[in-house]
Amino acid sequence: FFEALDEVVKKYNVTTAKTAEQSRILMETQVRELENQRLRIQNDLKQAYLNDISIKNTWLKWLVSIVSLFLLLLLVLVWYIRKVSKINHLHATTDELTQISNRRQILHDLHCLIRAASKAHQPLCVAMLDIDYFKKINDHCGHLIGDLVLIEVARVALNSLRPNDL
Repeated sequence: FFEALDEVVKKYNVTTAKTAEQSRILMETQVRELENQRLRIQNDLKQAYLNDISIKNTWLKWLVSIVSLFLLLLLVLVWYIRKVSKINHLHATTDELTQISNRRQILHDLHCLIRAASKAHQPLCVAMLDIDYFKKINDHCGHLIGDLVLIEVARVALNSLRPNDL
């Protein structure tokens, strides 16, 4: 009887051990499957995050391109405004025919020079040039010849000045 009982206990222990081993293997398999599922979900989340970043990077590239284009246009506009401003300043301060300073600019420069000479206690020399009988040249030879005379007198006068003279 004890032998038969020992046999039944052995078979039961073997069966229980096999069942326990199978349960352990099944449990390990389920744990691995759950770990794999967790890793897949984690991978999907990371991929979604990377996709979001990629979309944001695309928008940022467009934004940088647009801002760069606007900055370039702004620089061109500033350059153009400065160029036009210089031309307007030249027109506002220079006689168109003779290309020498007009009365407004001469008076401005003279005022600045008088103030500077006064501060430095330095002498200042002012000279004026008059073309005698210029009205007769205009009346007798015409305004075109009168303009040529004015241009030539201005050229000779400018060539007679020293580098610091106005």
